[in-house]
Amino acid sequence: MRDNSQSRRNRALGLLLVGAATLASVGCGDETDPLLVEGTIAVGNSSTGTDLDANGYLVSVNGGQGRALPLTDTLYLAGMEPGNHEVSLSGIAPNCSVPSGTNPQQAEVQAGDTTVVMFNITCTPIGGGGGGGNIRGNR
Repeated sequence: MRDNSQSRRNRALGLLLVGAATLASVGCGDETDPLLVEGTIAVGNSSTGTDLDANGYLVSVNGGQGRALPLTDTLYLAGMEPGNHEVSLSGIAPNCSVPSGTNPQQAEVQAGDTTVVMFNITCTPIGGGGGGGNIRGNR
C-alpha cells in the first residue's frame, strides 16, 4: 500500500511539473515573439492613365534605402518599430505624378499590426500626340 501511495505522489508531482513548465513557456514566449513587438507597413500603388511607369517605383521609409515596388503590387515591410514613419515614393516617370501633399505619407505602426499606405499615381501620354500641325495635300 505504501508503494502505491508513493507512485500516486510521483505521478501528481510529474503532472504538476509538466503543467508549470507549459505555463512558463507560454508566459515567457510573449516577450520574445517579434510579431508582438513589431509591426508591418504594406505599401501599395494604384496607377492609372496611359503610358504607365512599367518599371515600377522605389519606396523608402524614414529616408532609408529604396525598395522596389512593382506596378500595381504591394510591398510588405515587416519588422517595423512601433511609432510614426515617413514613407516616400520615388522613381516616378516624368509623365506620371502623385497628387500634391500625398508624397511622402505618414504611417503609424502598431505592434503586431499592419498599416496600409497607398499611393495613387496618374500617368499621361508620352509625347503628346495631339498634333496641331497641318497636313498639306496636293491641290
